[in-house]
Amino acid sequence: MMLELDRQPEARIRLDTHQLDEFEASLSGVDAHYVVTRSTAHEWRLRTIDLGDIRIMLMQFGSDCVFRGAFSPGRFGLALPLSKGTRFALNSTLLESGALAWLAPGQEYHGVRQGGLRLVAISIDARRLLHWSERYPGIFAIPANMIMHANQGDILGLLAVLRQILHLETVEPHTLSDPVVRENACRHLLDAIRPLMETTQPSTPVDHGRPRVGREEIIRSVLDVIDQNIDEPIHLEELCKVAQVSERTLHAAFTECLGVSPHRYLMMHRLRAIHSAMLVARPTDTVASICAKYGIWDFGRFSAQYRRVFGTRPSLTLARARHAMPALS
Repeated sequence: MMLELDRQPEARIRLDTHQLDEFEASLSGVDAHYVVTRSTAHEWRLRTIDLGDIRIMLMQFGSDCVFRGAFSPGRFGLALPLSKGTRFALNSTLLESGALAWLAPGQEYHGVRQGGLRLVAISIDARRLLHWSERYPGIFAIPANMIMHANQGDILGLLAVLRQILHLETVEPHTLSDPVVRENACRHLLDAIRPLMETTQPSTPVDHGRPRVGREEIIRSVLDVIDQNIDEPIHLEELCKVAQVSERTLHAAFTECLGVSPHRYLMMHRLRAIHSAMLVARPTDTVASICAKYGIWDFGRFSAQYRRVFGTRPSLTLARARHAMPALS
């Protein structure tokens, strides 16, 4: 059952990879950051329906990417892949057919998504779930992130309800502005989610043939250091020291959890940071001066890598950003 992303223009976003910052800013109830690892021909798409206590987001990912994020404090999340034949791994667990992710407020998650992947994410107010869990104890009050397998019939039931809400928003968009209709839609959704949660079983991370050596902790600590020091030169030896592991173990953790090597992640993360910096550059900034702040001196190689990922030259990104800036009085 396919859910439609392409209707209702005012409720959706279609972007290229070089507009990734706008995609992130448009997410509702979740703070997420994406690092593109390989550009594809797909678009980044987002359609959002706000029912108040519950928000629905239909997403398509335009590039292969590594991501990390967390649902906002006070909001739980449910994520369900819609595409077949595309890779989506969350916290080292591959979400295959029948798998879904339950995400707790403020609990960090990370993983890898393949370009073209379609996903539905449902953000639910924690107070609403607390009230609901009083009627159904132990079902909704899961305090941590968890990957689970659900009954296929229950998943199809949820998709059927989502399809009804999307259809209503498409043909009669003003109807969902009625508080009574929104409340009924929320109840209808929770009724569809409840049996799905009752029949789920936690998924077991893939066994890679040796002890995990705390890979989740390794990834989390290293990503924190990279995020906090992205404008400074970072060497693998420093990351190994932070994680207290060998270079071989660090490489294994990255490839198994994120699908890329630490070196490639560093390179792509820095590309993304420079791209974001160009979007808010000062009039006196140049591509070379911005790159220099991030420790990039081989401008020819950088330009080629940037174009492969973002589909345009860095100089054009900077020019477009300046053109879009309001004139200074």
